[in-house]
Order: sequence, then C-alpha cells, then structure tokens
Amino acid sequence: FPVELTYEERIEACERLLPHVRSVARFAERYEVASENAGTLLNHAGLYIHACGDPAKAESFLRRAIAFGERAAGLESEGVATRLNNLGVVLQSLERLEEAADCFRRSIDTVQKLNGGRDAKLAQPLRNLYTVQRALGRWEAMADTCESAIIVFAEHFDFDDPLMAECEDARGIARTELGDHESARKHFERAMMSASNAQRQNPALIAAYRNHFGQSLLQLREYEEALSEFRKALELNRSLFQDNHVAVARDLVNIGEVHYATERY
Repeated sequence: FPVELTYEERIEACERLLPHVRSVARFAERYEVASENAGTLLNHAGLYIHACGDPAKAESFLRRAIAFGERAAGLESEGVATRLNNLGVVLQSLERLEEAADCFRRSIDTVQKLNGGRDAKLAQPLRNLYTVQRALGRWEAMADTCESAIIVFAEHFDFDDPLMAECEDARGIARTELGDHESARKHFERAMMSASNAQRQNPALIAAYRNHFGQSLLQLREYEEALSEFRKALELNRSLFQDNHVAVARDLVNIGEVHYATERY
C-alpha cells in the first residue's frame, strides 16, 4: 500500500487486496502467528483507507494493528507508538479530539521511555498533540506541549524549517490566550522570521504570522509597529487573492483597529 495523505480516487490494486488483508488478520488472530507482520499490514492498509476518505473504517484497521503490535512486542515499542499516532490522526479527523489527544500522549510517552525526550520520532505526535489541544482550548497544556516540541524540532530541523515556524506561531497563540502578550510577541516574531527565511516561502503563511505578530503589538499598544505589520500582511494577501477574500478583509479590519485605537477616525 502506498502512503499518501490523500487520494483523488481509490487504487484498484489496493482495493482488490483489502479482503486479503482481513483474511490474513483473521488467520493471524486465530492461530496467534505473525503478529508483527499482520500488524504492519493492517497499519499500512488503515493509512491507505484513511487517505481515501474513510476514517471510520481506517480506525478499525489501526486498532487491530495496535493490538497485533502489542502482542508481538509489548505495550511499549516504536511500532506501537507509530500506530498510536496514526490512530490519533484518524480520530482527529472524526472530531473525537479527547481520544485523539490520548493516543498522541501515549505515543509520546512510549517514545520518550524508549529513546529519551529529544528523539526525532517525537516530532509528529507532539505537533499533532498541540494542534488538538488548540482545538480543545487547553492553552496551558498546549503551551507545555509546544515547549517540548520546539526542543525536539530545534534538535533535528533548521530554523527556517516550516515546522519551526508553525511551532513558534502555536507557542504565540497559546501565550496570547494566557494573556502573556510579551512572550507571544517574541514567538510570533520568530515564526515570521523563520517563514521569511525559508528556502521555499509560503506567502499566505508569512501573512498570517505577520498578522499574529501585529496583533501582539496591538495588545502591547505599539501601534505604529502593529500598523506596519498589518500593512505588510495586506500587501502579501492582495498579491495572492482578490480584494473580496477573507484574508484581505481580516487585514483591513486589523488596520482599522489600529486607527480606532489611535483615534484616527
């Protein structure tokens, strides 16, 4: 089974193999043989099914994959940790966020016990966990997860890697929600700098980070600096979208907020 994030249409060869995957799993369960191989097969099939847009069916495959992995290697193995992260992604797409967060935490705990707190395999479940915590509004927990994530990211990625920018932005969002605008400002500025220095720049993301940076400056009453960032974001978004796009509208509202705060009616 190939591994892609999405498929526009199902792959005929994979579809023919799915009934055989179920048969292999039943055989392995009945005779208690080849647990690791069966688990790997179910995991790959589950990822394929999820990429085809059927998360409910993918969940059943991945849960069986985890059970096979635990039977073969115990509760704490890298294979089980990976499958827990995969299951969390599926549950997240099903909007079962608490269950997804639990899967990501279990995956993180397992990798940390096996390899320590800076292992590269922590990157994805940490990222997934702070994303879910943001959706749940768990700002303290999100801030803590982002702190752990940035340590891992800094160990394995360059400063201009998109994950670094995304994580700094997430740190800023959590700090904003906790009322710590000075720290949020620093994180948003780092996110903006990281994205701006990337080899392959994403102008829409840079504009979003500039907006977040501008909002933190606005909260700190640094009005002219905030206005400058909002105008730069507007220029980027107008180069990407039409004037009736929501991103352009957001930029104009932000500029208006600065004018209102400085009584430039």
